[in-house]
Amino acid sequence: MISRLRKKPSTIKNIVPDSVETWYDSWFLTFDVDWAPDEVVADTLEILSEYTVPSTWMLTHMSGTLDALRSIPDTELGIHPNFNRLLAGFGDSNRVSARSIVEELM
Repeated sequence: MISRLRKKPSTIKNIVPDSVETWYDSWFLTFDVDWAPDEVVADTLEILSEYTVPSTWMLTHMSGTLDALRSIPDTELGIHPNFNRLLAGFGDSNRVSARSIVEELM
């Protein structure tokens, strides 16, 4: 079914907003791991690998599937920061900042 699509698959890193050819007539699969069980991530990876579909994964935590994600060509990984503590008012007084949250994820 995927092979019948006329549009081409790509990853988010290939998008240049001012360059229409980098996103027009393309489609992008993105996944937010957000504490998903490793079995679910592994099953999804198996399906994507079977069809060699590029994908972008937003990571929120360490996982046993990270090595598998890293090893698949056309798979890109990004971080998914959670700024809920900042939005709830637990900012600088507790040494919580956007920078510290991103640094912790990296």
